[in-house]
Amino acid sequence: MSSRLVRVRRGPAIMIDTTTLVQKLADRLEEPQFFIDVCSMMRDDIAKMNEKTSRDLLELHKTRFHPTDATNKLKDSEPGARDLEKKFLESFHRVLERCNFQQLTEKEWSEAKHSKYLLRFKIGYNKSKLDNQLLQNAPGRNNVFENLFLIYHRGVGIDTSKGFYFMPKLSVLWWSLWRTLLEPFWTSKWSKSSPMELAPGDIEEGEYKIQIRNFFQKVQLQEPTFSQVVVVYRLRKQEYTYGIHVRHFKDIPMADLEIVVPEKTTPHLGKIEWFKLAISAVAASVGLWEAFGRSSVKLGLSILAVILSYSFKVYYTFQTNVLEYGKLISKEIYEKQRDTGPATLLCLCDSVLQQEVNEAVVAFFGLLKHNAASKPEELKRQCEAVLISEVNLPCDFEIEDAVRKLEELQIAWRANGMIHCRSSAQETLEMLQEKTRSKICH
Repeated sequence: MSSRLVRVRRGPAIMIDTTTLVQKLADRLEEPQFFIDVCSMMRDDIAKMNEKTSRDLLELHKTRFHPTDATNKLKDSEPGARDLEKKFLESFHRVLERCNFQQLTEKEWSEAKHSKYLLRFKIGYNKSKLDNQLLQNAPGRNNVFENLFLIYHRGVGIDTSKGFYFMPKLSVLWWSLWRTLLEPFWTSKWSKSSPMELAPGDIEEGEYKIQIRNFFQKVQLQEPTFSQVVVVYRLRKQEYTYGIHVRHFKDIPMADLEIVVPEKTTPHLGKIEWFKLAISAVAASVGLWEAFGRSSVKLGLSILAVILSYSFKVYYTFQTNVLEYGKLISKEIYEKQRDTGPATLLCLCDSVLQQEVNEAVVAFFGLLKHNAASKPEELKRQCEAVLISEVNLPCDFEIEDAVRKLEELQIAWRANGMIHCRSSAQETLEMLQEKTRSKICH
């Protein structure tokens, strides 16, 4: 089986339910209930801090930018429309940042386009159907998709797929047949590798021997995935001019990222396939001319058989891939699209709360286990080690964000280059309760 090494960035997202995380960490402490109570109060306080931002974002989309059901629609060329768009996009971008979503880079998109997993051919998007004005001034944007849409992702995982993969196996057999038939008539030694680069996940003869007994055996493939993907765009022609589409997907293979792009084009024979067929025709003509010039009917028929079989393989592979593409798209729509529109925004707002609470919880736990004082670098390493040992979640922990939240909650403070907190969860709980009583009295 052919393979490729994919270097995946460890993101800062802590994608685990807060209740589960708190319970696992509390079990490691001598006073678990005090720790659980502190975490509960932290969650309530952080939720209050985020409430206005989340409410404003949801309200703005519901009233102004819902593609079909906006309750207070903007009129065409209405003054101030662009300012409202900018406000929405800035608020939306801040929410994504706080959820630790990362914008898709040119390198990641290039990797997706040139790799294959379940999607066996390139998929494009119809530029004429997508608006290119909305995202021109979007904060933090890159120009990977020419301002037509933006893709954000967070979290990584692994997708596995089992199948017979007959076409890749036939590719190996085809090249073996080519060498077997033509090697006796060729003075130079054939290279062991196929002149055409196999896609990741395909089968190479040097690593996977095709024999009768294993031709009908299943093969397992693995591909890294983005745990969550968000796509934002606007259609050029739609019922409501100012509507903004937001879609949310889960567990999308990195090599098949094209399945989330909006307004996908209809698959057709690409330039590479036509080039292969043209080269085959030229090779057949030259080969037949040389064969009959040498009066070698056997060689001529061999070349003709190989060329015809290859041409048939190219066309049949394309038709097979079209059918698989239809099945894959249907599956993704029903299984991997989580939400659209307001539901996506609501989910993102919940993710902000979960991420910020998780960061604060892990940092607080790290301080308690580090004798209530630590240097930032040491605390970062401690938190990352805790996430791996307790919840098996490798993470590039954002220590500055976590400590900033603890400082806002008055749970931690800095002094002499060190981060400090109270010596026990019980003391911290008593402080938070006293602070809450003081607010109520005033």
